[in-house]
Formats: sequence, structure tokens, C-alpha cells
Amino acid sequence: MIHRPVGPFTQLFGVTMKQVVVVLKRALMIWGAVSLLGIIALYGTIAVQLLTSTTRIVENDDQDVRFVREWFGLSDDREFKIEHSYHPTGSWAGDYGKVFAIKLMRFEKSEIVQRTGVSRGDRLTPVIRDAVEFITSFTDDGQVPWFPERGQILSSDYYVYPVRMFHQGAYADSVHLIFIRPADEVAFFAAFKI
Repeated sequence: MIHRPVGPFTQLFGVTMKQVVVVLKRALMIWGAVSLLGIIALYGTIAVQLLTSTTRIVENDDQDVRFVREWFGLSDDREFKIEHSYHPTGSWAGDYGKVFAIKLMRFEKSEIVQRTGVSRGDRLTPVIRDAVEFITSFTDDGQVPWFPERGQILSSDYYVYPVRMFHQGAYADSVHLIFIRPADEVAFFAAFKI
């Protein structure tokens, strides 16, 4: 019987180098399979987001519609009508957008423009003006043709009420605004988050 010398690795760990290589190969194959499944899941999620990206219609029971209705003091669904809406599905990164226009059946301009926080479009503070620019950077691209453009909002024809604004440093991250056009008793709500 020939006795082969045992290497230091085998003496130290009690296994041969050949056994270690076999275990490493199996571990790498398992790691590769798990990685492949992760990549398939990631691309599958992206594909679902892109392929199912549709625009939903904003309904009367939407929480933002209820907020606007209550803000104007409208207690009945017959006192307003949603004329237009644009609400694409959100992204997997958490971005979202929602815009709608409401025709008000009962509207008191003098009461609305005297509310705290309401500003005429041509008299906005720099922070609210930046928020208007943030919103219109999404709406002025042609996907929402019925929504007023930045120049229209920043005029004496519109009033702006900041519902909610969040900033990351000096830049807007999430903005919810109400735009009021008293001439034809229409209110626009816009909310975008990036």
C-alpha cells in the first residue's frame, strides 16, 4: 500500500482540495441561479410597470376630490362635476401624478379669494411660484391639454392655494395645489411627487 503525503490544507481542515472545489462549484451554481431569478424578477416588474401603465379616471370618491369638495364647502355631489382627469398609474419608484378639473355649481369668489393661503396668480410668493413651476413642468408637456399653462396660472385670472408642499433642500419633491379660475367657476387640482 502506497502512502501519499497529506498536504497542509488537508491536515488543517480534514478535507481534500478536490472536495473544496466541488463544494465551491455547487455554491457558485446556486448563487448564479438565485441571481438569475433576481434579474428575471426585476425585469418582470419593470415590464409590468411599462406595459400596464394606463391612465385612470378620478372619481367622486377619490380622497383628493373629497378634500377639494370640502375645501369649497360643497356638501353634495350635485354641487360640482369632474370635467377632466389625468391620473397615470404610479411607478415602482413611488412617483405619482394626479390632475383633475372640477366645475363648481356653487361658487363665491369673494369668499374664496379672502381665505388664508389663497394668492392671486400674479402675486405668488417665490416658494409657491416654484411649486407652480414644478407642477406645470409635468402638465405643460401636452398630455393634459385642458390644464392651464404656466403663463395662464401666473396671471390675475387664477388664484392658487397650496394644499401640501414637501421639499428636499431647495427643490420640490411633492406638491399638491388647487388652482381656481373664477371667470368660469372651475377649480383644478394637481399633485405630483418625484
